[in-house]
Amino acid sequence: MNYLVENGISKETVEGIKKTYSENTLDSLEFNEENVIKVIDFLKESGITIDNIEKIFFININVFFKSVDDLKNNFNKYEKDKLAVVLNDNIDLINDLLV
Repeated sequence: MNYLVENGISKETVEGIKKTYSENTLDSLEFNEENVIKVIDFLKESGITIDNIEKIFFININVFFKSVDDLKNNFNKYEKDKLAVVLNDNIDLINDLLV
């Protein structure tokens, strides 16, 4: 999962992911590398800090298996600047956003 580190995710977070999730989930992260990178890039472009992107891996890893188009549809329901502030203040709200 070197691609995660290459895209700003800390080595410590990658190690935490490896310890937390099943082999099937880790395989899915590898298989879906291109999509995971697109999601990370989208979150960064949306103003979400890298620290909070790392937290999302533990709050709801399924975010990284969603299509960017689906995420855009969810994010576009809100004002982009305000949404980034709210999520960066309380990243746990990501689950409410994706309902």
